[in-house]
Amino acid sequence: LIKYAIEFYPVKAGRYIANERVFLFKNGSKILFRYLERDNDVLRYQGAEFDYIGFDELTHFSQYRFEYMKSRLRSSKGYPTYIRATSNPDPRNPVNNEWVKKYFVDFVSPTFKKPYKLKRDEVGRTRAYIPATVYDNPYLLKNDPGYIKRLESLPELEKQALLLGNWDIKREGLVYDNFSKELVKELQIEPYWHIFAGLDFGATNPTACVFIATNGEIFYVFDEIYTPNITLDALAEEIKKRKARV
Repeated sequence: LIKYAIEFYPVKAGRYIANERVFLFKNGSKILFRYLERDNDVLRYQGAEFDYIGFDELTHFSQYRFEYMKSRLRSSKGYPTYIRATSNPDPRNPVNNEWVKKYFVDFVSPTFKKPYKLKRDEVGRTRAYIPATVYDNPYLLKNDPGYIKRLESLPELEKQALLLGNWDIKREGLVYDNFSKELVKELQIEPYWHIFAGLDFGATNPTACVFIATNGEIFYVFDEIYTPNITLDALAEEIKKRKARV
């Protein structure tokens, strides 16, 4: 990112200060190149104020780090504030993959039919998800045509993530390789159906809870909770919201 910034911004706009890892513009604005390797690293930015925060490969960050940095997004001068993040799906890191998928992909386009749509959350903040694959990069395809072949030769898990951008792919043994989001169908759950929850509470691993509705003949899995560090009280409240009985 530092290399790209030096190449992107003209010399007349400002200069990069290597020992501070800061690009300083002539108008006084700064781009800080920093890290969040561990959850406690967020405390480095306690009290800070940023107009813009960018994450490269968001699935490498816990949701706690992301949410904390959102609290640093503010402007006492009235400038627009926003966060942007890039990421590949990361099926080998299921916890982070899951929260990123729910926060962006599922929130904006739960039926997988309307990506790019700007959607507001419960407090009025806007959120967008912009899907893209390697096929959307004509410069890369032109300058390195063998790159596609290399991605195609990867193990199925990495190929689905890096070549096709498949957010639904899981670690081997959890979901069949031929699963695709087109298999997910809209379903109307009738009020007289029974709703059950299956729970595996995690002390070391994340807690997993699936919700199943049945009309007496067919069972449909329609929702899930998959999260680390959730208390029993908080989990119970989430289950109650779905009117399920364990």
